[in-house]
Amino acid sequence: MANGKPLIRFPVLLVLATGLVLTSLFVLSWTDFLGWTAKLDKVLQPLKHHTETKHPSLPLFFQEGLAVSDSGGLYGYRDSTRAWAILPQYQEAHAFHQGRARVRLSDRYGYIRKEGGWLLPACFYDAEDFREGYAAALVGEPEDGLWGFIDTAGQWQINPVFAQVRKGFSQGLALVSLPGLLEAPMVYIDTSGGMVFDEAFRDGDLFHRGEAIVQCGFHHALLQNKPFHWGVIDRSGAFLSACIDKKPKSL
Repeated sequence: MANGKPLIRFPVLLVLATGLVLTSLFVLSWTDFLGWTAKLDKVLQPLKHHTETKHPSLPLFFQEGLAVSDSGGLYGYRDSTRAWAILPQYQEAHAFHQGRARVRLSDRYGYIRKEGGWLLPACFYDAEDFREGYAAALVGEPEDGLWGFIDTAGQWQINPVFAQVRKGFSQGLALVSLPGLLEAPMVYIDTSGGMVFDEAFRDGDLFHRGEAIVQCGFHHALLQNKPFHWGVIDRSGAFLSACIDKKPKSL
């Protein structure tokens, strides 16, 4: 007993550099024990917070002033002070584009505003980020749903009539395909939803600096049962070089 309080005895294992393990009996007064546990809790508190908030001290990638961060398996957004600007509540969250961000609740996607609140509630089975003022969203289930484009006001700018969409608009053009065909060709459309080139492609990339890589010769390869080739087109749809067997690594 020490000052009427019992002594606390517990064994301590000491691991030496040689690998030898020694056992000792460590004795503390009750007052010292309480002081020691308080100090230990103070040391561990930052670690508890670190674990709970999933590495808040690690670099955050900010876009439009906010960064996606997670806590307890849910995602939200932090501001430049690392405070929560939008509390973690989503199963998936993406960076803001033009003040709008794509998020997932359960198995559906929706869009939120940077100032808070829904632009469009989580009702889409799939969706893409905003690009050049438009975002591609899937209406219906992935197997037979259709893609269209919404604007930053949450209105349909191009009705959902496409079977596939390659991410969205780039330099005013987007690559899409129409439903109902087993080997549906892909075509480039403008923001009115109209087809801009006569040529159809098996696949392609977004436009970059006025050029895009495409998988060319769709109809010829399909009819002749030959492999598709790759080429580069400009904004008028003209090929800048002869098609080749392998896809170019970059423009």
